[in-house]
Amino acid sequence: MKTIRYITLCVCAVATLLEPLAYAQPPTHSDVRYFTYTYAIPAKPRDANAQANLGFMYETGTGIKQNYQEAAKWYKQAAAQGNAYAQNNLGALYENGLGVKRDYKMAFKLYKQSAERGLAIGQTNTGIMYGRGRGVQSSGVEAVKWLRKGANQDNALAQYALGLCYKLGYGVKHDHKLANYWYGKAAAQGLVAAQKELKQVR
Repeated sequence: MKTIRYITLCVCAVATLLEPLAYAQPPTHSDVRYFTYTYAIPAKPRDANAQANLGFMYETGTGIKQNYQEAAKWYKQAAAQGNAYAQNNLGALYENGLGVKRDYKMAFKLYKQSAERGLAIGQTNTGIMYGRGRGVQSSGVEAVKWLRKGANQDNALAQYALGLCYKLGYGVKHDHKLANYWYGKAAAQGLVAAQKELKQVR
């Protein structure tokens, strides 16, 4: 029982690394007129990419006052058109209760949609949700399956989480060499948690 609790706590610790992240690419220009003509106007006629970017700007307060409800509004429109970034980011809002009522099942559904479209961070989040049992039945095997997909696309968080799974034997056979391999991949991208894990084995 202690081992199971330890694994669960470790997987949860990995998952907390994801919470502050937003996953669409941020615009770099903060001029209000640029914001209006580049994102707000194109978003009206169902341009999913513009809608996703507009949602991101509202979520992060980039070039406009931060507003999670507006972010959710625009992400929903883009997500309904199959935009993977919007699906993932909207999932994060549902998971954390930002601008919408917290709903783990909806968060998982949106992450999974994003993951199935091949978005690495969506695959990572799907794996984390399986690991935590949020919005879906907990499954180490499914967690590893989706984390591996994200890791193979060079997502550092997925690589670190996959390394942790190998270290603990969670969803896979315990394997220190593979754990260190994935830690090394994540560490090379600057992920501090992975760098610390590698220091412990040297």
